Amino acid sequence: MLQSCVQPLMPVAPSGPDCTALRCVAITFDGGPTGNTAAILDILAENRAKATFFVIGKQVERQPELVARMAAEGHEIGNHSWSHVPFPRLSQAQILKELADTDAAIQIAANGYAPRVFRPPYGSYSPRVASIIADAPTYWDLDPNDWEITSSAEIAQQVQQARPGMIVLLHSFAGASLRALPSILQSFQTRGYTMVTVSELRP
Repeated sequence: MLQSCVQPLMPVAPSGPDCTALRCVAITFDGGPTGNTAAILDILAENRAKATFFVIGKQVERQPELVARMAAEGHEIGNHSWSHVPFPRLSQAQILKELADTDAAIQIAANGYAPRVFRPPYGSYSPRVASIIADAPTYWDLDPNDWEITSSAEIAQQVQQARPGMIVLLHSFAGASLRALPSILQSFQTRGYTMVTVSELRP
C-alpha cells in the first residue's frame, strides 16, 4: 500500500472462488490480533472458511506469530492503522505514518505479505482523508454491533441475514462473536455459501 523500510512482495490478484457464480460472503474481523484470534483461526480452519483480518499495527508487533499464521492459512490481512485513532483527527503526515508503520509490521510478521486492503478506524473518513490516501477503504454491508452486544445467539441471528456479495463486520475482541462463529459458519455452509476474503469477493 505504502513505501516502508521492508521490501514487500508484490500483491497477487486472488485466484480463488468465482463469486460471480457462487454464493459468496466475506467475514471480516477488526481490531486484532487479540486473545481471541487463535481460537477464531482454529474455528475457521475446522470449517475450511476464509476471512479477512483488519489488524492494528501495535497489536501485530505484540503478537506477530498470529499474523504469520493468518497468512500461512490463506486468510487476507488488511491494514487497520497503527493505533486506531480516527483519521480525520490526524495530520497528513500522521495518517501516512499510521498506514506505513502497520504495513511494515505486517510485512515483518508475515514474511513480506503486502496488504491489498485497508479499513479506517471506526470507518471514519472525510474528503480530506480521501485526498491523502489513494486506495479506497473497505467498509461493510452488515454490522451486528458485536462490540456492545453480549448475546452470541443475537450476533449469529443478525449475521445469518447476510446475502451473497455482502461483507460482514465482526471484531476480534468480541467474545460473543467468537462464541457465535461456529454456528454462523455452519449456517452459511448449509445454505450453500462460500466464505471468501474481501479481495476474492470484490477483486
